[in-house]
Amino acid sequence: MPTEQTTLVPLQPSGDRPPLYCVHPASGSVYCYSGLAGLVGSRQPVFGLEAPGLEGDRPPVGSVAELVEAHLAALPPTAAATPVNLLGWSLGGVVAFELAHRLRAAGARVNALIMVDSPVPRAFQRPPEADILRRFLMETTGGDAVSDEQVTELSRTLAAPAPAGDDDDALELAVLRSRYAVFRANTEALIGHRLTGRYPGAVQLVRADRSPADRMRWTDWAEEVTTHVLPGDHMSIWAGESLTRLAATVAEVLAKADAVGPDGPEPAAV
Repeated sequence: MPTEQTTLVPLQPSGDRPPLYCVHPASGSVYCYSGLAGLVGSRQPVFGLEAPGLEGDRPPVGSVAELVEAHLAALPPTAAATPVNLLGWSLGGVVAFELAHRLRAAGARVNALIMVDSPVPRAFQRPPEADILRRFLMETTGGDAVSDEQVTELSRTLAAPAPAGDDDDALELAVLRSRYAVFRANTEALIGHRLTGRYPGAVQLVRADRSPADRMRWTDWAEEVTTHVLPGDHMSIWAGESLTRLAATVAEVLAKADAVGPDGPEPAAV
């Protein structure tokens, strides 16, 4: 678990290649990347950037800009002087996009920016609370079939007073409340975000073939966009054969980025 001072979580910390930093989706957790970390190769270090407040140690932040600041502070000092790779799923891709902007502006080398099923932020109304509850259940359970009864039960649980005389149940409720608060704050952060500007580098967009392509038109926002389409939907690409293909795609992107770097091939030795 990260400490109170950092959002950095080691998922596969060993290896001699430029590290891959994976930015949390709306759930705030980075453990969705655990399977990926185990499949990209033993030489590839993988770290997660977890959302502030997920452990209930502080309030969640309310904007993408604040998330970027928190994650910049969590990166090790070597990130400014050595190549880094960034990856994010859904909201995490948008945060990674803005994080890449900041790192490049500070002179850091961003070898690869990988966005997994990440929508371009657009203006729309805040969804009803029931829709946010439903999405929270989908992301935390990894499924796409959530009943109205489950949504109602979650709403009641969150609103219930803490159980008297049962520390375990009280702790479980506190954890659930903090995690839902982070999810709701992150959802609202994405709704309210407007992109900083065009990214002066390459984006690797990984899209599930059952996700709407028209919501992921990043070509207007980056110098170069390469799209990789994988079978599955927004959730299922993180499981089974789809995860294996996703990991292979990420490993290939990282290998090429490691060889070429952000500014083109290294000059040949003479």
